[in-house]
Order: sequence, then structure tokens, then C-alpha cells
Amino acid sequence: GQLILTAAVTTYTLIPGLTQTITVPANAKVYVSTNGGFQNAGTGTTYAAANFAIYLDGTASSIQRQVVAANTTGIGQIMSQWTLSGVFSLTAGSHTIEVRARDAGGTADANVAGTNDLIKGNLTVMIIKE
Repeated sequence: GQLILTAAVTTYTLIPGLTQTITVPANAKVYVSTNGGFQNAGTGTTYAAANFAIYLDGTASSIQRQVVAANTTGIGQIMSQWTLSGVFSLTAGSHTIEVRARDAGGTADANVAGTNDLIKGNLTVMIIKE
């Protein structure tokens, strides 16, 4: 699915399809990696800005990034990419990992992820037994 970021999306919102619930065994770490596309939906000299974050059990982690896609007068609907990754020490048991985004105050709306291969989002979760 695709998340459309408008000025009204001021809280972190789940990017459709980028969620995974896992069971972590004792003495393990969890590696999380996510990437995908971000498109400025505006025309002319506009820019779209978004904040991306990895969420663990409904709480934002320290892994966050802001991405900007700026058009020029001659080129519109510019695409950019987000990439986030980190290693987490989680307690044994069930945990939900999500990738969320919110508008960061650009002058245009943005399309985040979707079914188009150019902006499709990915979430990889790997459990590493120690």
C-alpha cells in the first residue's frame, strides 16, 4: 500500500505493509532494515519533506531520518529514497516492528511506498542468536 503525506499527517502513521510481529528468543538481538521510495506529488518548484522512524511495540526508536524531494522548474515529481537500519536488544517474547512516516512541513504532498517498483517499501527483520 501507499501512504499519502499531506500537511494534515502530523503524527507518525504506519506505512501500509511495513509491519512485522516476531517472537524473539532469549539471548538474541534483532536487526531491522527498511528502505523505500518517497515522491514529491507537487509540480513546479515545490518540495516534499517527510520524517521516517522505526517503531518497536508502538514506541518510536532512536532510528529516525528526514528525507526531502525537491522539484525544479523543469523537472517535477522528483523521487528520493529512505533507508533506516539498527540493531535492537529486545526482551524474549513477542514484539511488533513498524515503519512509520509523517509530514515534515514541505510545500507539497508526498507519496510514500506503494506498488510501483520505483517507490516500493521494504522491511527486513533478522533475529541474531548470541
